[in-house]
Amino acid sequence: MSSSTLEESLRRYLMSFDGKKKEFSPSLKRAFDSVYHKEFYNRTSKYAISRDKLLQIQMQHLTSGTRILLVGFHPISSSRILYKMCIIPNGASCYQTYYNVTEVKDGKIIRPIKSSMKEFDATGLEIVEYKLNAYMAVFDGTIKPFSQIEERFDDLYSSEFIEEVANETPVTKQQMRAHATELLFLGTKAKIVSFIPIDASHFKAAIHVQNDFSNTVVESTATIKAGKIVSLRNVIYTTESETSPQWMKFVLQELSI
Repeated sequence: MSSSTLEESLRRYLMSFDGKKKEFSPSLKRAFDSVYHKEFYNRTSKYAISRDKLLQIQMQHLTSGTRILLVGFHPISSSRILYKMCIIPNGASCYQTYYNVTEVKDGKIIRPIKSSMKEFDATGLEIVEYKLNAYMAVFDGTIKPFSQIEERFDDLYSSEFIEEVANETPVTKQQMRAHATELLFLGTKAKIVSFIPIDASHFKAAIHVQNDFSNTVVESTATIKAGKIVSLRNVIYTTESETSPQWMKFVLQELSI
């Protein structure tokens, strides 16, 4: 099994940890088995964690409504990977980031060799996520003037806002306003397909944008300050792009885009 297959299995497994309280089903146990090797053992923490203990911990996360997001997945060699998760306890504004360098055997996680966990206050991220959802909801496919979105636009983007797109001139807030006006005029639909916290002042989002002239997914890495977005670094993929990263292909597949 390749690292890309392991990444897909891990993403598919973690999708069940969506913040809804539920029981650990037989199908989810099979998903767990597809990710973690039967000889799994973790000795990187203060207390050694067996495969059975890990399963118990993740069962508790599921029944308590914890969200778990895969922030990054990077192959290091044919037998080693680095991955990062964000753990969001139900009802808490203190998130945890979990870094893990682990050995892989038979295409499954078998032995973490270096792990670390950090907590951060996600209050600002939660505010921005709420504002971003409210802003994107206006892009529902109907033609409308910018005046219908102006208040939400100014509430989301800082006056210092700047957007960076690969190989293009940086975009100011005023230019962003003109672009949003054009998208509304074209009857654009926009949908947030993922929102992944990175730390207290950064997040990564994937947004599907579609109208009669375009069908793309924008990968945005954002910096926030005082409850607003101050900068974006964007990479734009067409839905047919063969250069899309593995996680993007997985999202598109799941959404049938």
